[in-house]
Amino acid sequence: MPFFRVETVEDFFRPIALTILHNRACNMAIKNSLELALVNELITAFTKVCNKRDKPDYWLLKLPLSVQTNWKFDGWKDVSRQIERSGGPDFLPATLAQQAKSLRLTP
Repeated sequence: MPFFRVETVEDFFRPIALTILHNRACNMAIKNSLELALVNELITAFTKVCNKRDKPDYWLLKLPLSVQTNWKFDGWKDVSRQIERSGGPDFLPATLAQQAKSLRLTP
C-alpha cells in the first residue's frame, strides 16, 4: 500500500465511518486506482472493528460526538455508562481511556 497524506485518509475516513456505523449511503470522489485501494483498505479495517461489538473500539467509535467536549471525554466512568445504556458491555474506565488514545480519539 503506498503512502497517502493524512488529509487524504481523513477525507475518506469520515464518510466510510458514517456509512458503516449508521448504514448511510455516501458519495466519494475517488480520483484514481490508488485512492480506490485506500478506500477498500479503510472499509475492510473499519468493518473488522465494527464486527467485534464486544470490544471497546466499536463502542468508542459508535458514541455520539455529544459525549465529548473540545475533543475530550468528560469522564471515563460516564463513557462506560453511556456504552452500557446503548446496549454495550461494561468496560473498565482505564480500558476505554487506553483504547481511545490508541484510536487517536483523544490527545
